[in-house]
Amino acid sequence: MVIGDFSINIFGVLVATIISFIFGWLWYGPLFGRIWAKENKINPTGEMPIDKLLYHFITNILLVLGIALLFSGTLADGIILALIVWAGFFLSTKLTSMIWMKQSWKVFYIDMLYNLINLIGIVSILSLF
Repeated sequence: MVIGDFSINIFGVLVATIISFIFGWLWYGPLFGRIWAKENKINPTGEMPIDKLLYHFITNILLVLGIALLFSGTLADGIILALIVWAGFFLSTKLTSMIWMKQSWKVFYIDMLYNLINLIGIVSILSLF
């Protein structure tokens, strides 16, 4: 698909979106879900409401589409892009909210590591297409 001067592989975007969604479910479910929920003062019932999963899937599509529009080149280029996006957008925004809202540092580390691994995973998958 071509959007302006940008070209993206829709199949690659779909694959990256699905894998990113599954990774998010694992990360905030079985891996770190209880710690994350406790630190956010959420009751970790183990149930994930379908509407929140749908919103998560939609935001994954938007994230992967945005990265796909910015990404062209080698896997190394993609990793550099992922690091720039992570530091410039995710890390800076979360760190600001941590300072002002006095949130848990455990949540900060869980979220930031998730975002970094997820972005690197997305560009890795997109580099295959």
